Amino acid sequence: MNVTDEQERQEEKRFLRGVLNEIIAGYSVIDTKDYDSLFLKHISNADSAQMDAEYNKLFNKYKSQLIPTNEEKIKLCIEEGEWSEERDVQARDLKYSISNEKKTLAKLGLERDREIFKERIRQHQEELDKIKLDKLLILGCTCESMANRRVNENYILNSLYKDEKLNAHAFERDDFDDLDTEELNNLVSHYEDSSRKFTDITLKKISLSPDFLHFFNISNDNPYTFYGQPVIRLTFYQAGLFHYGLYFKNTLTNLEVSPPEQLYEDPEALIDWIESSRNVQTTAGQKKEVQVKTVSGGGATSIVGASGKDMSKVSNAEVLNFSAAAKKKGGSLNMADIMAMH
Repeated sequence: MNVTDEQERQEEKRFLRGVLNEIIAGYSVIDTKDYDSLFLKHISNADSAQMDAEYNKLFNKYKSQLIPTNEEKIKLCIEEGEWSEERDVQARDLKYSISNEKKTLAKLGLERDREIFKERIRQHQEELDKIKLDKLLILGCTCESMANRRVNENYILNSLYKDEKLNAHAFERDDFDDLDTEELNNLVSHYEDSSRKFTDITLKKISLSPDFLHFFNISNDNPYTFYGQPVIRLTFYQAGLFHYGLYFKNTLTNLEVSPPEQLYEDPEALIDWIESSRNVQTTAGQKKEVQVKTVSGGGATSIVGASGKDMSKVSNAEVLNFSAAAKKKGGSLNMADIMAMH
């Protein structure tokens, strides 16, 4: 590992440690050019329920003002030729395909097959995202978009505090409503920048980090012991992080073979390895789908089509490489040759 790689690893460790501290605290600190440090409270289930109720109230208000809904606006766009029902059908078909492909992927063990389905999912998701974006751009101002925008602004108002104890709000309603466009956009920008730190992949990385595991491993799998408050009062980030901690702990302790050490720094690759490993191990245990032969020292399991990397996920396993055997023989294999390999 060169100096640059090591520096990047140390920078990421500091970043993850900082995000972990914010998750445990339940808030993030944001610094703006217009105000002193502000404390942004992380959203909880209670906050989300309140936002949903507020959204419904605003939606009905805007609808009573004859502002079109998404459904009404898209019908108008279809009539005017700006949109087509075929694109909605295409979107539904893509969602269905992605759902089925993910289910299939979850059952596959061989890396070759998994890569094929991951690429299909990626391509279909890209097509679906394009349709969604195109539709969003033509919808413009609707009851849904206006209600969402207002709810998000209100959430920022209600989540910004002057102190780390989260006792005093940073703005009164009148003061917040008096903010000019630039000031409001600045606050929204800081809020979005802060929120981007708490991605799913970041939570997974933290759940595998020593800084988290030192305390998680002595919490007896109890979020109250870890955070010091009831589950129902946890923020979504706190609950999500603990969930991933339990997932990796329970999954990794039940594997026949330990994953490569470097995968612990790449949670998505680790999860993919775990999923693949489970399926390979399941296949190896099904006599109808594998061939078992006795060798000196014990039984060895072999799976047709599996690579060495696939079989490294199964204890006491060997790989059947037909192409290599055929090349060694000088051409092709007959059934007797194939049966002799099992």
